[in-house]
Amino acid sequence: MLNDAQVDLKAVNSAKANYARQVQQQEAAPVQQQQPVIQPQAITDPKAEEWASSNDWFGKDNIMTAAALAIDAELKNEGYDPNDNEFYQEINNRIKNTFPQKFGEDKERLQEGTSTPAQVVSGSSRSSPSSRNKVKLSQEDLRLAEKWNIPLETYAAQKLKVTQADGEYTNIK
Repeated sequence: MLNDAQVDLKAVNSAKANYARQVQQQEAAPVQQQQPVIQPQAITDPKAEEWASSNDWFGKDNIMTAAALAIDAELKNEGYDPNDNEFYQEINNRIKNTFPQKFGEDKERLQEGTSTPAQVVSGSSRSSPSSRNKVKLSQEDLRLAEKWNIPLETYAAQKLKVTQADGEYTNIK
């Protein structure tokens, strides 16, 4: 897909360069002598050209451009119609999700990601509802318990034991 994206990028850059040359030639030639210039070039999609011109980073930021071309190929494989406006809206959505920092959305995402509360698991004895027998397991605790195949209740009980030992030695089973 990356190779296809690079080939597409070269084709787009070539088309842009041809267009720029044509504009310069038309501006330099007197109005009466203008003849239509017919050059063999790839057939381009007007919607694609409109989308590319509305995204000023396209063709300038190589990484984002390659990503956009890869997303283009992926959407076509998924069955999206390139003649539909939804196709280009989906490209915009996926680009913004991939590069939120380029669109000023990284701070919002950071806040969204940190608002998830830690999972609370009570200690092994459930007879006392006091808060001193409750343990907050962090995402790292959850990951480790899953990695080591330890039930969350057991992990929480051992973590509570260590927390209550307050730096003293304790046996963990």
